[in-house]
Amino acid sequence: MLSGLAVSALFARRSKFLSFAGAATALASAAFFRDPDVRIEAETNEVVSAADGFVLGIDRVVEPWWIQGEADRIAVFLSLFDVHVNRWPVSGRFVAVRKVPGRFAPAFLRSENNCKDLLALETPRGPVAMAQISGVLARRSVQWCKTGDTVEAGDRLGMIRFGSRTDVYLPAGQANILVKEGQRVRAGQTLIARYRI
Repeated sequence: MLSGLAVSALFARRSKFLSFAGAATALASAAFFRDPDVRIEAETNEVVSAADGFVLGIDRVVEPWWIQGEADRIAVFLSLFDVHVNRWPVSGRFVAVRKVPGRFAPAFLRSENNCKDLLALETPRGPVAMAQISGVLARRSVQWCKTGDTVEAGDRLGMIRFGSRTDVYLPAGQANILVKEGQRVRAGQTLIARYRI
């Protein structure tokens, strides 16, 4: 952000266009990295959205790494205008992270071969997996927690730099999905699922 403001100030007298471009870059950067204090107190049987954005898809897939079987996946696409801080969807223990190299195709196309970080949670209701998926502009995911940490639903977990998609995987059939494809959701606020037991 400071570099954008510096460019704007440097070229204020020489070029209105460059001055405007610098200011616009600074404002876009500030908007992208915003991190509002928002969360709900989720019940132990509730799953909250891990990202701001819209529900790209809800489907049943095989999750071979952590759940090791069929899973219900809720995929959320983040536009450049959404808050990009990801939050934990449930309470539990963060037990593993796996970086998977891949492409940088547009995330809204639901490309399964994109670069991603897979995250594993151990919870009282069983395993939960997440994926922070890169896209055309998103090239790097970061986690602010260490493996072994105990986390609460709605806590900040990290962010995807300039993108893109966050998936939550629940063991198949264990929860009722509460959102629909195309619905807007808010990280740490919107309930996306409720465990049946």
